[in-house]
Amino acid sequence: MAEREHDIMNLIYNKINSMIGAGNQLFSMQFPAQPLNYRMYEYDTSDRNSVLTRPYTVAEQEFRLSDQLFDIAPITAGSNGENLSVVYTTLINNFIPQLKYLAPFIRDRAGLGLFLLEDSGEKDQEGKSISRMELCKMLYKDYLEEKNKWNEEKNQTFDQYKEANDLDGYAKWQSSYGMVREEELNNLYNDVVVRGHLHEVLTILGYLNASSVAEELELAKQKMRHSARLSLDESMTVYPVQMQPNNWFKALAPNLNPQDLTMAKESIRDVFMAKQRELLRAKAELQQMELISSDPAEIERLEHEIEDSKKDLNKAESGLIKKYGEGVVGVAKIYFDVSKNSQGKTGDFSAAKAKQLGATDNSEVYLNAIKEAVDGISETYSQQQELTNSIASLTDLRAKKAQLESRDWQFNKASLEERIQELEADVDYYGSLLANVHKESAKTTRIDLQRISYVDQILTYEITVARTLTGGSFKLVMGQKESQEIPIKMLEEGEINDQDMRDKIELAIKKISNQNATVERIENSPGTWKISIPNLDQNTDIRANEEALEPLISGQEMPLLSTPQTEEEAEISAMFQDITLKILDSTQEEQQSAEQEAESLSWGVSLWFGSAGGHSSSSSAKSEQSSKFFNQEIEIGFRVAKVSFDRGGWFNPQIFKMSHAFYRLADLQVSPGLNIEQIRNMSPTDIQKITQYESEGIGQKETRNYIMPAFPVAMAIAKDITIRVKLTETSSRSAKSVVESSSAAGGGFLCFSVASASSSKNSSESVFHGSHGEYYYIRIPGPQVIGYFLQFVPKDNATPYEPTFTDEGDSPVIKALQLYDQTEGLLGSSNNSLLDQANPKFTAIDELVGND
Repeated sequence: MAEREHDIMNLIYNKINSMIGAGNQLFSMQFPAQPLNYRMYEYDTSDRNSVLTRPYTVAEQEFRLSDQLFDIAPITAGSNGENLSVVYTTLINNFIPQLKYLAPFIRDRAGLGLFLLEDSGEKDQEGKSISRMELCKMLYKDYLEEKNKWNEEKNQTFDQYKEANDLDGYAKWQSSYGMVREEELNNLYNDVVVRGHLHEVLTILGYLNASSVAEELELAKQKMRHSARLSLDESMTVYPVQMQPNNWFKALAPNLNPQDLTMAKESIRDVFMAKQRELLRAKAELQQMELISSDPAEIERLEHEIEDSKKDLNKAESGLIKKYGEGVVGVAKIYFDVSKNSQGKTGDFSAAKAKQLGATDNSEVYLNAIKEAVDGISETYSQQQELTNSIASLTDLRAKKAQLESRDWQFNKASLEERIQELEADVDYYGSLLANVHKESAKTTRIDLQRISYVDQILTYEITVARTLTGGSFKLVMGQKESQEIPIKMLEEGEINDQDMRDKIELAIKKISNQNATVERIENSPGTWKISIPNLDQNTDIRANEEALEPLISGQEMPLLSTPQTEEEAEISAMFQDITLKILDSTQEEQQSAEQEAESLSWGVSLWFGSAGGHSSSSSAKSEQSSKFFNQEIEIGFRVAKVSFDRGGWFNPQIFKMSHAFYRLADLQVSPGLNIEQIRNMSPTDIQKITQYESEGIGQKETRNYIMPAFPVAMAIAKDITIRVKLTETSSRSAKSVVESSSAAGGGFLCFSVASASSSKNSSESVFHGSHGEYYYIRIPGPQVIGYFLQFVPKDNATPYEPTFTDEGDSPVIKALQLYDQTEGLLGSSNNSLLDQANPKFTAIDELVGND
């Protein structure tokens, strides 16, 4: 069974990879898939700027969806627990730019910059000397201003001639006066070129205006800082991510047509009831949270009351101390605490007990003083109790107030309210769906045969005969056995003949099971009977053959993939591609094996499915059912779409391509530089080996994992998943058993995620199943992330850190930078003499252009 199941999943993987995978990206399929609650990503996209104004909660959920990292593998059990943003931050902060190669460039920049900043020999309007750079800017500005004036003059003249309906006159003006003005502008431009050294300035600027790799690294860090914000639960830093297309969430809604779910009335009912129960629990929990309250006025009253009580008690105690002395009052306090009862009374005074508790004087006066002090303390007992109770009440109210003001309480309450809204929407949705499914079922189902229970080896069914029938007959089928025809006999008043129906059903059950069944009409349910069959196996399955009923209806099977119901759904669903697979049963395996082998050439991932997981059963019966199910003729259909992640400027993977220009501080290597061809036929063990490296630390070498050999650039979403199995003797029973055991465990069915109605927290995991006609259908309509596309990171060519300064404190980079302040040292005396002679060389040119 496992090999057969893995072959099916292998076909699914290769089909998805061939349809939406491409290039050097690895499609890493999750096993099982990750369900998506599409309501968490909804927002209004009607505005073209909606991506910028989407709710924080939606932006955060989209970021979390794209911020996962995965191990290099075609099949994974999910994220490896690491976050792309955290790992990326660690890596770029571990990169230190190499600067030694910049020293010659810095030296040249200093020299070329000096040429631009030297005195041009000309002065500005205020008579101040200006540099060559300033001269070029001033002359070019004059040229641009004159050009702008000429453009304005042309526009005004054109409007005038156009108003006079004399465009020929404008053409004459343009060819005469306009030509002269163009020549004037040309002369101004020539002045910029010759006197202002325009081309020389631009050439030097092209050399100077070059950013280094170090600058790119710093810009990447700045963009991360500028775009970061704290998550709503304050547990992580969130960065902007845009999904492409931006309305991707609209296509997540499943195309659930009631007519395609008529076989799953029980499944839908179970989901509906489970959602109702969960909604009631959530509302009760919210009600408990809302009972927590604190009254500021009550807190203030208690604070005053406690303060007054403390003053009264302190006053009473001070009076006792003043009258009897501190020593006597101290012994009296101990005596009172030891001797008091629940009412705060001490009974008769005992001199012996007083001596045991610290009385130091045996005189009658001293003992009488202790007795009187004890009586005085007893009189304040009620005040002490009131004070204690008030303090306890105040502490409780303050605790409640602190709880109500805490962010955790507010966040939990808001989360619960949001969950209640989702559950209410689910309850409404499934209630409406259940009603519509029953309406559609009534149109086509004439004999509704439902299994009710199996108790004490008695199998109980309910059979309902539709009132729309006018005649004909049906048969009961159990395995390969088929009963005789059971005719529909109508009475004159339009009701079915009850006695005849009961007799015929009992005979039919006797023929197919060799057991005597009891058939009873259910009161207040016209056309419905209860069938009780003893001594049958609990896995026995009985169904009805309705072909001969009248009126005849089309026996057309349900489509494998539901069609969109509206034009809007059809337009949005265009981003999905339909995938259908047909796997023949074991008797046709030889014919199919060649096709399977041909389709598996791109990736052989059956081994990976074995390592990622699979179905395991503790009982041989379940294993047998699974084996029967996966060896049948199976058709699988689903829709799949690729959604890309646009992380903007805060994530710059180009840095990893330039790793040879960096040092690394710690021995954290990014990637071995894999490609798709390298790992195509590798086993999990081999891939694990090539994603590890030997550390460069001192002493014994250590094997470590590369930090980020690949990162996700897109995800594959599947929805409208349908598995259709050809009904055979045991197919209905085995299919139902496999689905229910998979969903009860909350795991995967093939590569898709399913959950039972009672355990599902997300409607995307809900599975509907049942038989219809010649097939058993399993539908998982909700969207699921079936995998991610991983982009390989180039090989890490960074080297261990080397200091910029030598032991003597020298640095070629610092020396080069200091040349900006030491131009004489840069140029040398010979260069300076040339520069001193530079201005006279232009004297002849100045005379030609008329420069004074």
